[in-house]
Amino acid sequence: MRPEPANKAVVRALVREQDVAVLPGSLFTPSDERYLRFGVAALEERRLGERGARLRAFGEARGGA
Repeated sequence: MRPEPANKAVVRALVREQDVAVLPGSLFTPSDERYLRFGVAALEERRLGERGARLRAFGEARGGA
């Protein structure tokens, strides 16, 4: 069994833990495996800040900036 790429693990965690719409960049271009693609088009403007707070909390919980 091959280890799961780090970005796919992050995508799974963001979806499950933070309810954030996100896809690994490698679904679009193989060279984008280090990037994430976030879906925000369907969000109401007032909810963008909430999503940002969720992403910040996710990063901080994992030792990020």
